[in-house]
Amino acid sequence: MKRITFYLDFVSPHARLAFEELPRALMGLSYAVRYRPLLLADIPDYPVIPMRLLCLAVASDPKGDPNRYVCESLFQHVWRTDADTDAHVHADAAILAQLHANGVEAMAHGISSVPAFELEGRIFCGLDSLPRLRACLEGNPPVHR
Repeated sequence: MKRITFYLDFVSPHARLAFEELPRALMGLSYAVRYRPLLLADIPDYPVIPMRLLCLAVASDPKGDPNRYVCESLFQHVWRTDADTDAHVHADAAILAQLHANGVEAMAHGISSVPAFELEGRIFCGLDSLPRLRACLEGNPPVHR
């Protein structure tokens, strides 16, 4: 089974749309997804920092990899309620270190925005990259010209 790493931030509308579309776009294929929340402010200059939500996501798993249910709950919290996403948070140093490490990992792959997907060293950026991601999973990697 191939493993996809999905880099996301819960305040990104594009990441939310890709999160919702991913199961449909890859229907019928065998894959596993590792969700990697990251602080967009660590990559580009980004005006909204949902620190509390990112910390909750990372803290939900001993390895810092939240499952799909946790991610879905946090996306719904941001996009279907009027809840404050920028509340003060007193996060454990290990959680903050993991968030920072996720950002460093993303930058090392050349990722500068979300959503982004990594599969076997290939990077797919944006919602519109899902067909190319599917083709790669099917063994038909896109040809770059």
